[in-house]
Amino acid sequence: MKTLPLVVYRMIKTPKEFKGLKSNEIVQTFKYEIFNAIFANRGKELGFDEKRVQNLVKLILSGEYFSEMSIVLVNKNGVTLDGANRIEAHRRTNTPVLFRVLTDDAYNGTITDSLKIVARYNDFNPMWTANEQFKTAFQAGSVLAKLLASHRADIIGASMKLAENDISVNLMMTLVEKNKKKCHSRKRSFIEYFNEEYLKYAQTAEFVEEFEFVAKIIEYFKDSPFDAARILEQLLFVMWDDSKFNKNKFFHNLLKKGFVIPDLDSKNKGKMIRAKILELAGR
Repeated sequence: MKTLPLVVYRMIKTPKEFKGLKSNEIVQTFKYEIFNAIFANRGKELGFDEKRVQNLVKLILSGEYFSEMSIVLVNKNGVTLDGANRIEAHRRTNTPVLFRVLTDDAYNGTITDSLKIVARYNDFNPMWTANEQFKTAFQAGSVLAKLLASHRADIIGASMKLAENDISVNLMMTLVEKNKKKCHSRKRSFIEYFNEEYLKYAQTAEFVEEFEFVAKIIEYFKDSPFDAARILEQLLFVMWDDSKFNKNKFFHNLLKKGFVIPDLDSKNKGKMIRAKILELAGR
C-alpha cells in the first residue's frame, strides 16, 4: 500500500478543530464520521457512487492512488463539497483522508446552496475523456500511443473518406487488447498506454493487418444507413471467436453483394448482423 507523503499533516479528530483551520491548510484524519455527506449529492441517496468507490478502493490497495493530489474539500460544518467517493473509499481501506476546510461564506450556506456549488463544480470539471487520456499518454512519451497515432495517420492519409474521429481511441485500444468487454466502454486509462504486452502486440504484423482491415470496414459503412458501430462490434466478435473467419473473403463479398439485412426489432438485430457476417465470410 502507498505510504503517506513526506509532509506530515496535522491530525484532526473532532469537528470542533475545524474552527481553528485556515482555508489553505491541508490536514488529515482517520475519523471519517466528522464529515457530513450532502444528501442526494450526484443524485445518490448516500452521497457517493458505489461503483466509483469500488474503483478507488482498488487503486488505494494497489498503491496507485495519490492522496496528496486528491484533497477533499469540506465547509466549516464538515459538509463534503468535493470528495464524497474518496472519503468512503478511505473509510473502507482504513487510510487517512487529506482535506481542506473552505472558510469563505460562499461555501457555508444552506444544504441547497452547497448542492448548487457541488453541481456547478462538477459541471465544468468532468472526468477525463478517453481521448484526453490518450493525448496525455502521447505527450508523456508512451511508445504505444505514438504507434497507434502513427497507424491511424497512415490509414487516414491513404483514405479519401476517413477522418481522425472515424477511428476512435477506444476502437484502437479494443483492437490492441482484443477485449470484447471493452467494445462498449469509453473509459481508457493513461496507464494502459504503458502496458508492455499491449505494445508488443501493437508492433506485430497481425495487429497492423487487423487495424487496416477494420479501417476498410469503417470506410465502407461510413455513408451507410445501417448502424455501423453495431455491425463493427459484431464483426470483431466473429473475427476473434471464429478461427476460420476469412477477412479477405468477407470484404470481397461485402463489396460484391452489399450488406442487406431485414429491418427487425433491436432484440434480433444483433443475431441477424452476425448471421450476415458469417454468410459473407462463407461460413
